[in-house]
Amino acid sequence: MRVLERTIGFTSRVAPGLGAAVAEELWFRPMGRPAGPPPEDAEQFALTVNRRRVTGFTIGKGPVALLLHGWGGAGSDMSAAATALTSAGFRSVVIDLPGHGPDRRNRTDLFVMSAAINAVSGMFGSPDVVVAHSFGAAAAFTAFVHGGPRQVVLIAPAIRSERFVDYFSGRLRLTDQAKRKLWHRLERFAGPQILSIMRGKAEIPGAEVLILHDPEDPRTPYEDSAAYSEDREPVSIVSVPGSGHRDILEDESVLSGMIDFVTENNPAAKVLMTL
Repeated sequence: MRVLERTIGFTSRVAPGLGAAVAEELWFRPMGRPAGPPPEDAEQFALTVNRRRVTGFTIGKGPVALLLHGWGGAGSDMSAAATALTSAGFRSVVIDLPGHGPDRRNRTDLFVMSAAINAVSGMFGSPDVVVAHSFGAAAAFTAFVHGGPRQVVLIAPAIRSERFVDYFSGRLRLTDQAKRKLWHRLERFAGPQILSIMRGKAEIPGAEVLILHDPEDPRTPYEDSAAYSEDREPVSIVSVPGSGHRDILEDESVLSGMIDFVTENNPAAKVLMTL
């Protein structure tokens, strides 16, 4: 990877346009890891969306809770949350987003992810609850821009994804000129709606939102989540010190906070949880 970074950095100095084009191609190809095994009793599923195979698993019965992993992650990252939601009376539906899991070598973007999310929602029913980790938040905002879920839990979310362009450009050692050209390429591709999401302006109409975030998260800035919660209602934020970026997905206080939130105003889940 370091050789590639140095090569792209050099290219961006002698040919900024070419450097930006190569960087754009890498931007849409996450360096994902293979998916782990699903929880016991989970049923695996697969469907084809726009000629791409989307896989995942479902467990439990009750109102649908859709779980979305982050960039470079896998559906199995959400296993602890899926198991907790199942115990609370939900049917957990977890997918490997396009470009991840079995599909991890393919190019992906928020449009492709949104199409997969909507197809899975059509297969299992519109979700009452959405739980999204990291960049999965941007995928949720894109897929449900017109509303749908009543409750949304964002765990260590990437609220302002544009920050990752700065990080990405730094990793590739892009010159300022090449970085500007990369931005222009991404702007042309994404369009105003996705750019709004990337800049922290996204909303899911009608949804109550809970954010769970470590103030010292090294990957997604807590201050972005805090600012988002201050600007919108009903959005609440709970800090979870020491939970990190990925380990937060298995933090007991995070899981219990999530369950308290999604069951508080969901009578159907409460009834199933007591059976």
